[in-house]
Amino acid sequence: MLEAAGAREGGAMRRYNVVQPYWLSFFSKDLYRDVAQHWPGFGFVYLLLLLALAWLPDVVKIHRGFAGFVEKEGEALVAQMPKITITRGEVSLDPPGPHYVKDPETGKVMIILDTSADMGAFGEYPDAKILLTRTQLITRQERSGQTRAQDLAGVSSFSIDQDGMRRFFGVLKSWLGIFLYPFALLGSYAYRILQALLYGAIGLAMAGIVKSKLEYAASVRLAVIAVTPVIVVSTLLDTFAKTPPYWWLLCFVIAMWYLFFGVKAAAEAPQEVSPTGITPPAS
Repeated sequence: MLEAAGAREGGAMRRYNVVQPYWLSFFSKDLYRDVAQHWPGFGFVYLLLLLALAWLPDVVKIHRGFAGFVEKEGEALVAQMPKITITRGEVSLDPPGPHYVKDPETGKVMIILDTSADMGAFGEYPDAKILLTRTQLITRQERSGQTRAQDLAGVSSFSIDQDGMRRFFGVLKSWLGIFLYPFALLGSYAYRILQALLYGAIGLAMAGIVKSKLEYAASVRLAVIAVTPVIVVSTLLDTFAKTPPYWWLLCFVIAMWYLFFGVKAAAEAPQEVSPTGITPPAS
């Protein structure tokens, strides 16, 4: 347990620790009051710890999925690859191409290696996602169909054969999850901080509706707790691959409902002298 329930913060007693909001945020007015009054400087720490736990199932799922891909399909793909050499930005293939790397299960072309081709090769193979030409690496996005070309002029020397590809897949199989985890965590943390800052402003407007004097910092802390049910439920849905359509919109509605719930709960707090950002309305 990282924090005892009765920890002191800002001269007042914080009644709840960093784990209890995972379930109390769904229904406890007292939690929201405590967060508004007694959690100064702690809201973003709690958010980081929440996201650190929330990302674990997804990262494990991705890691296992890639490991399964390497074991079942990776070798079939590698066996179709030629030796690729890039010298001063120009690609050569051994044996010379073209080479068409196919999905072992469907037989559809996934990768085109052809030093004489251009972007038009995608028209002949609509399922291909990667095209390596003499001077460019071109990728096609699955959903939008848009292509992105990366010029290889900056590559002075590079070479990889089938043995090198097997070693590369082996490294990813062992370390992909560990490599992805910090990037996923920090990216989502930055997004959730910006979201909390925005929702904090909305919380101030809600405070005006219930005629409560709520400081912005307290409103931001309430926003962090208000998105906790969304993060918890989203984690469970992602784990079991059950995310409903328009879930992002429903997440916003849920977060706004809990934010209003929290603002109203904070407004109902008994009067007390507190430097943490909440001043209940006078009776």
